[in-house]
Amino acid sequence: MKAIVLKDFGGPEQLQLETVPTPQPDAHEVLVRIEAAGVCHHDLMHRAGKLPGAHTGVVLGHEVSGEVVEVGAQVHHLKVGSRVVVYQRRFCGQCRDCLRGRQDLCRALGLPSVDTEGAYAEYLRVPAASAVQLPDSIGYADAALACCPIATSVRALVSQAQLKPGETVLINGASGGLGAHQLQLARSLGARVIAVTGSADKVDFLRTLGAHDVVVAGSEGYSAAVWQLTGRQGVDVAMENIGHTLHDTLRSMAMGGRVVVLGNVQPGTV
Repeated sequence: MKAIVLKDFGGPEQLQLETVPTPQPDAHEVLVRIEAAGVCHHDLMHRAGKLPGAHTGVVLGHEVSGEVVEVGAQVHHLKVGSRVVVYQRRFCGQCRDCLRGRQDLCRALGLPSVDTEGAYAEYLRVPAASAVQLPDSIGYADAALACCPIATSVRALVSQAQLKPGETVLINGASGGLGAHQLQLARSLGARVIAVTGSADKVDFLRTLGAHDVVVAGSEGYSAAVWQLTGRQGVDVAMENIGHTLHDTLRSMAMGGRVVVLGNVQPGTV
């Protein structure tokens, strides 16, 4: 099959199209023909060599959907022709994290595109438990985003932060993949959204997505602007999508506020 292989750390030119063996599923796996594969910031960091544990010679891509073309002998809930989205983590179901319902933290089977095959290819072999059947109403491109930025945002805002209608939420890195989805989700949950961006060119875009207020962060940060916007009360919830801005986010919080840290685009700063 054809696959895009990361030959060395660097720019896009390090991604080269090669012919590699088509993976063969075992009894508990399925082979998926890729229909859509997203480009996540995680992939960009890996390609640049900035991701802890990153190495070359791998196929990137973990935002993926497609059609099942081969089914292992012990797989009964899927069949050839099933439309699926692939859960971005491979989980064992037996470790401490899996047993407490945090399969997303399981490392027993490795990280997709870091320790295992990725989705920048014609086919992807995955555990059948990681392939979720799609309803006909969801297209492949939309589905490919479901398990990474969308599901991550749902967990962060609903499960972790427990955002409530009428609360104020701060979202930094708001124009990125995570931030843009968090913004729309927070609006749908009835929250007031303060979006933070580093570029004035993105203000109109963020307002189009539903931001009530947009702060363009300069060299002095954004906490002073947030305090002004909230009448010196601070925000109830913050989505920290960047990492090295955590201190500024903490200075933006109301008493008893909740911060969820999702991103660390400069590893080692947090």
